[in-house]
Amino acid sequence: MSTSSLRTTSISIYRKSLCSVMESPSNKMRERGRGTGGRYKNHNRGRGMSTNGVGAANNGHEFPANPSNNRVTKSPNKMKNCTTANNNPTTTPSVMIEKDDFIVNFHNKVRAAKYKVHAPNCDCSKVERVRKRYMDSQQNYNANATHDNDDIPITTAASQYGDGIQFDIDGGFSHQFDSQLLLSSDDATSNFDNLVVVPDTARPSAAYICLNTNSKQFQQNGIKCEQKLAMEIFGTKTGDCAGGSISMNGNIPPFKVSCGICLLTRHYWNGFVALVSSTFEQIQPMLKSARDAAQAKTHSGWHSDHAHFVCAVDISTMKSFITPISKTRSVSAKLIKMVLSQMNNSGVELSLDAQSFIHSDTATSQVAKIEIGHHLTSFLQLLTERTSKETNQFQYIMVIGYQDDILKWTLDLPGGKRHLGENTLEGAIREVEEECSLQLDRQWLESQMPKKYGGSNTLTDGVVQVFEDSGNAYILIVATSIFGRDW
Repeated sequence: MSTSSLRTTSISIYRKSLCSVMESPSNKMRERGRGTGGRYKNHNRGRGMSTNGVGAANNGHEFPANPSNNRVTKSPNKMKNCTTANNNPTTTPSVMIEKDDFIVNFHNKVRAAKYKVHAPNCDCSKVERVRKRYMDSQQNYNANATHDNDDIPITTAASQYGDGIQFDIDGGFSHQFDSQLLLSSDDATSNFDNLVVVPDTARPSAAYICLNTNSKQFQQNGIKCEQKLAMEIFGTKTGDCAGGSISMNGNIPPFKVSCGICLLTRHYWNGFVALVSSTFEQIQPMLKSARDAAQAKTHSGWHSDHAHFVCAVDISTMKSFITPISKTRSVSAKLIKMVLSQMNNSGVELSLDAQSFIHSDTATSQVAKIEIGHHLTSFLQLLTERTSKETNQFQYIMVIGYQDDILKWTLDLPGGKRHLGENTLEGAIREVEEECSLQLDRQWLESQMPKKYGGSNTLTDGVVQVFEDSGNAYILIVATSIFGRDW
């Protein structure tokens, strides 16, 4: 019998054995629906959240949604220690490695809601998991397969996949792959010495390798490497799929792509902007500029992440919000009244109910609620830890706000996750405009920012400072330093 005949017979037996395991009572099919939603429950606001609510909050890239696609995936429970017809144990689940056509050959099979991009040769746990499973699959295949060396399959495209079927579970999602063992003769180390995209799930079993983006190339020009990957995924060099030129098949679900912590800390960080001042009057020009620009756009021209309002609040009051004592009813009500008064003084239109709450005599009244966003909280904590004579002089900070309900608001810093191919400064400038319409002077900021964040100079004392935390860079700008600039 020829080698090709043996391989065909082996594949047929493999498929038959898997089907028999599928039909067993212990492996009944389960239905899972993919949950979606924005950062907040009562409005379509999230980092990269679409206006139709489809997708998941992520690093800011959103693929065009298909409202008619209500996909429910089905698969059996993960098979462990399954045995093929020839009694060869398969104890290691296979892994899918793809290097070409992200949409058709990778996402169309994996169908994850979110993906993470990792730096070359990173040691993140999820990449390590995929790498190990990839190497184990090769060893398992080589140990059990009956083939000549010339017949070892080198699989890099969907059309070359085998006819077998295998099942696996990626975290909360169940997927069916039309492949038996997706192996490559390439060394696993060299494969993962590139930008790697993995599903952002609990237990990923697939990876997309962006070729020619290895450690050396990434060190020489990381932006160019990210732009190459962005082109392969979105068809644009900035990694922003909004308005992209890719035409989608209606059966392919939307997805988000974000940068992993390894990529952020080794390359460029996400950017958030904290505009501060010593007096309430000094920050007013920034508020007016943002409001005028927002009014000029009208609501139809707003980005889906755009805030409902901007205002200036007292930094010391905000710090009190994140302390344990603020959890008591009396203190919490007092702080909420103080912040609502500051919002009102900044020009935010409050309802009659909110006005009544401000002037109510009941200190323990807990009708209104103000939530402090994650990034504003992180910045306030960093500011508290790194307090100095210089930072202590700042009394007010510009924040963006969202009215979630009649008496419920959320306050946060403008900024967000950078796109592939962007540096920290570019991402921060874009996010600030998207979220509050304020257009920052890029040329001036570049002259004040260090190269580490996309600038061209060293930090200037008292004008721009940068605080880092978990892949996020908080750019502190003194409002008086940009008075009179052309916005």
